[in-house]
Amino acid sequence: MSSKEQQGHYRYKIITVFQNELVDIEDQINSRNQLRLNETGVEYKYLLPSRIPNSINI
Repeated sequence: MSSKEQQGHYRYKIITVFQNELVDIEDQINSRNQLRLNETGVEYKYLLPSRIPNSINI
């Protein structure tokens, strides 16, 4: 495997780990939101990782 191929594989691995962490974070937020919804009738979904854009349009 060439150096560039190794770098590409390493980048892919880092991105995959990061995406998995975001899924875990979103699961935690959803659990808290479910408790909040049961207690207050209000849920807060504005800062879920899946709702945050990947880039900023200028």
